[in-house]
Amino acid sequence: AYSRLVEERAVDDCRQRQTSQGDMATRAALLTETSALRSQARALIEATTQQASVEQFDTIALLSVPFALGWTTYTDAILAGVETAFAGSAPPTSNAYCSVAAALAASRSDLEVFQADALAIVRATPNPAVPTVTPVQDLLSDYTDFLITAGDANRDYITAVIRRGAAPLTTASGEPDYLQLALDTLAASTVSRPASTQNLSSEIIRSAEAITYFVVGVGLVANSQSYGLTDPGISGDASLPNNPQFMQNAIDNAASNVNAYALELEARSIIPGSASWSARWGVAASNLHEEPARVATGRVTALNELWYDVVNAAIIYAATNTSN
Repeated sequence: AYSRLVEERAVDDCRQRQTSQGDMATRAALLTETSALRSQARALIEATTQQASVEQFDTIALLSVPFALGWTTYTDAILAGVETAFAGSAPPTSNAYCSVAAALAASRSDLEVFQADALAIVRATPNPAVPTVTPVQDLLSDYTDFLITAGDANRDYITAVIRRGAAPLTTASGEPDYLQLALDTLAASTVSRPASTQNLSSEIIRSAEAITYFVVGVGLVANSQSYGLTDPGISGDASLPNNPQFMQNAIDNAASNVNAYALELEARSIIPGSASWSARWGVAASNLHEEPARVATGRVTALNELWYDVVNAAIIYAATNTSN
């Protein structure tokens, strides 16, 4: 409800600006806000990783921070896609400016509201003195390399099989394909960081970018091949899937995986609070509406959330399996 309200307010403001000031002023305002939000996202990532080191989070919290940061890394990638689109050969049409405005408003709420909630859950779930098979920065580094490899495979598959080599310019609606542009931004960002193990703060940032790279790629593949979503949307409602039940089945399976990991971890006296809370949040998003278009949007949100959660829980499980 909060997201819907801030998006609708942004659309109203945008329409008023277009009417009173014209398209050029509206475009300039959107680009200025995008740049400011990207600066805010980068500052938030840096501050969070520094706090994680200084505040001496326990090992489970440290393994969860990169996934909890998905609200920011995903948002920043979308914002980068918006910047790229405006500068490219197929920018948004003036008729779509207010959809972009809604997406920017949603991005601000992700950074200022939902991200804060996610990090609060990490801090509120203590797991003192839990041993891991190797130091946290080594674990994160190894899994980051794996996630980047998986992300590259998704991206290559999208290019070769789904798009058949065609340039990712627009969606079926004729507007820029912001998610593909976001994927390209994440690909460049993950490659630019050193592959060797760095200090803890650096590994948290690199891991946060890698899991988002993986999630965006998985989403693009699934949306196209499994669900038939021609446009998952970066604001407002997604297009309707071919079979909504396929999406619900995927949500149910992912939630079951998180729950199964949680039971195994709780048997070791480990509480994966962040992954469990986030999974329930995602499932709730999928059950929020009855209107078909809004159901699709809720399920896209749920799957994005759950892909983070499954990998987070799996990493915690492997990291604490000290009996092997």
